Amino acid sequence: MNIDKKRIFKKFDEINDALKQVERVKALKLNEFLESRDYKDIAYANLIIITEAVIDICFHITAKRLLKAPSSYGDCFNLLKENNLIPADVSNVLIEMARFRNLMIHRYEKIDFGKVYEIITNSMGWIDKFKKMVFKLVEE
Repeated sequence: MNIDKKRIFKKFDEINDALKQVERVKALKLNEFLESRDYKDIAYANLIIITEAVIDICFHITAKRLLKAPSSYGDCFNLLKENNLIPADVSNVLIEMARFRNLMIHRYEKIDFGKVYEIITNSMGWIDKFKKMVFKLVEE
């Protein structure tokens, strides 16, 4: 089955728009970020948007390319890794982001905005790597 390019590129647009918002937060020092409700809200909402778009892409690829339905978000990224579609380091970071997304959405624990800041400042490069890998798959 073919990967739906339009669907993937729409998700890329969502990610890119959210990454632009996140750039405003990355410029702050941790204490400035933690003291600002507005910046915490920007980071929180856009981290969810980014992570959900990446998850949607993953599920689409596993369905269309691997003909499998993952049992969880983590399983989705593991399937991409096991089928050599993404490397282990990318898979591991995306699994952690998906787990943190679950905490944010379901509020299993009080949100640790220090962790939000850490993800925003340290993990967005992994999103770009994932997008490049997906782009290659789409263009094959």
